[in-house]
This record gives sequence, C-alpha cells and structure tokens, in this order.
Amino acid sequence: MLTKLLLTQESELEVCGSLMLSTIQLDEVATFLEPVHFFSDTCREIYQTILKLHRDGAPTGADVVFKHVDQTIVEVNDLLTAMEKVNDASFVVEHARAVVRAFRTRSLAKLIVDQTEPLESGIKAIDEAIEGIASGAERIINGNVDTPARSMREIIAELSIRDDRVGITTGIVGLDRKLAGEGWRAGQLVVVGARPSVGKTALMTGLALAASLNGHRSTYLSFEMGDTEIADRIIRQHDLRLSDELDCERACELNVDIRDCAGWTIEKIEAAIRQAARRDGTKLFLIDYLGLISSSNKKRERWQEIGDMTRVLKCLARSLDVTIVAAQQFNRAVEARSSRMPLMSDFRESGNIEQDADILIGIERETRPNQETPVTEAKLHIMKQRNGATGEVLLEYLPERTLFRDRDIPSFEGGF
Repeated sequence: MLTKLLLTQESELEVCGSLMLSTIQLDEVATFLEPVHFFSDTCREIYQTILKLHRDGAPTGADVVFKHVDQTIVEVNDLLTAMEKVNDASFVVEHARAVVRAFRTRSLAKLIVDQTEPLESGIKAIDEAIEGIASGAERIINGNVDTPARSMREIIAELSIRDDRVGITTGIVGLDRKLAGEGWRAGQLVVVGARPSVGKTALMTGLALAASLNGHRSTYLSFEMGDTEIADRIIRQHDLRLSDELDCERACELNVDIRDCAGWTIEKIEAAIRQAARRDGTKLFLIDYLGLISSSNKKRERWQEIGDMTRVLKCLARSLDVTIVAAQQFNRAVEARSSRMPLMSDFRESGNIEQDADILIGIERETRPNQETPVTEAKLHIMKQRNGATGEVLLEYLPERTLFRDRDIPSFEGGF
C-alpha cells in the first residue's frame, strides 16, 4: 500500500508540473480529474488554483500559481519539485488517469474497512456489510463514468424513440392523463403521501397490479406488511378467489415480485433494486414505505437520513432507467387544517423529498364511508410534477377490495 501511495504522489506531482508548463491538454484532463481525487493536500491546492486561473483566462506558470495558492499549504519548493518531476508534459493525461485510479483504490479500501470494522463489535451483520460493500462499489464505478456531451441530433433521435415507448400505466385513467397521458416514465422518483389508514398501501398495490395487467414486471418492497398480506391485497383488488381453480391460475400469473423488507437499510434496498433491474429487467419498483427503512447511522437526524434515501433512490431511477414509487406518511399538520388538501410540507421527516422527487402525490379520502354505500370519494393531489401539470384526480375507493379507481371515468383496458 505504501508503494502505491508513493506512486500516486509521483503522478500527482507530474500532473501539477505538466499543467504549469503547458495547459494544452488541461481541458481534456478537467473532464475526468477532480480536486477530490488528489491524495496530497499540496497537489490538490495547486490543481484547484490552475483550474481557476485557466477559467479566468490567466497564465498558469509557477510564479502566477504561487501568487494565488493558499501559501499555508503550498510552498515555493513544492512548485519547483512538481516541475522537476516532469519528463514530458505530453503524458499529463496518462498521469491524470493514474491519479483517478489511485483514488478509486483508496475509496474501495476505505469502503471495505468502514463496512467490516463494525462486524467485530456486533454492530453490523455480515449480510448488511456485504450489501453495503456492493452498493458502495457500484457508486465508485459509476462515479468514474465519463458522460460525454451529445449533439442535439443524437438527443432528438433518442427522444423520438422514447416517444414511441409506452409508459407504465397507473391503472387510473385520470392519473395517466395528468402524467402526459402515458403513466410512469423511466428515470422518475415518485413519492406518494397520506395519513395512516387513508390508503397508501391500497394505492401502491393497485399500481403493481395495473402494471402487471399491462405486461410490466414490478417489484414490491414491503416494510409494513408481510409478503402474504401484500399478495392477498393484490388478489382481492383483482377480484379473484383462490378457491376457484381458474382464478388461482390467473393470480399465479401476475407479474409482481414481493419482498418482505422488514429491517432493511437503504444500502440493501439499493442492491436489491440493482439486482432485479439487471437480472429480471424490472422497470417498476414500489417501496412501502420510506419511514420504515432502518437507519444505517444512528448518530444522524432522521430527516437527514430520509433526505439521503431520496437522493439514492433518485440516482438509482436515473442510472437504471426505471421508475421508483415510494410511499411516505404525512405529519399531523394536515389534520389540524379545515381543508384536508395535502401540501408538500406535510411529508413527515421530509428532508429532501420535495426537492428530489420528480412527482409528489397526496391522497385525500373521507375515511368514514356513507352508510348507504361502501364506496367513498377520494382525490389524488398532484402537488409537483417536474415535467407536467399539477392538479387533482377524482377517485372512488372500494373498501371491500381496498381499491382506488376512477370516478366517472371508465376503467383502463387491463380491467379492475
């Protein structure tokens, strides 16, 4: 390890020295080499200063760099040493890539230590540590992927293909219409909120059923109920009876994978989603619900953890080109208002929910049904839609089937 660190410092000095001699390849280097990649504080400060001078159109010679660096970190001899290391400034790109490789090596070593040290004290289980290492390694890999600029021609070609792709229906015609008429789109993080017993799980299981009936595979990650309870809800929503042989066969053919996730951390969820997306081609993931995901750092405030979770889920949705729908409870503020119309600020332990989610949906329902009919009225409030309009969707709720469906609009073709 010591030898590798010494080699890293050699490469870091070569990069800094080369860029002080010539900035011809600086623009290429800057597309993948960041200040955080440097092991040496001195070289990091020199590199940051060179980048700033270059952006300002100023020369980057050693004399100019020294005037602008933090001289409590960098001395004149440091600049001279860097320049003396340079044999050929044309190799700066190769040395820059060596610096990045070394950074990834250190990051991987730190990840393994951080995940395995708690095993000795019993703070963490081996399965949790393995999941943490797998998720962390994925982030290290993705963090080094260069994203080249694309021309408008390339982007428009992709968009034309995407426009021909059918989204995943929600099973609610009024909601699909609000979502540009096509339901869920890949790359989206959707957060659904409601007070307890209003219907978060009913809506989420309905989304899984609708996707299956229209040929899309989904994975349901349940934190509040066991897999048999979730399966029973989906079967009842589809109005099937397991005592009937044909109904039983139809239930078996529903393309919904259900995972009992009690006690899972966000790292384990991330690993499970990556696995299902790559192995099974799953495009829709439903998490019921955020507030029950276990803490992986007991020292942090809960709102900070929820914020970290939504950032991870948003990045997952984009990188895997899938849709993630997560439920979350509202706080009690909604009950204190004369109007029960939900607001974005009602999300419990909101953290970055309002910022990270592409779509925010609140459920409003009268929980005391009319005595004359078991059907109760409900509304979905689209409080945020990054690429579309906000507004209301009128629903009715069937308690005996724990099912939301359109009010005054014929059901979708899959049939509820």
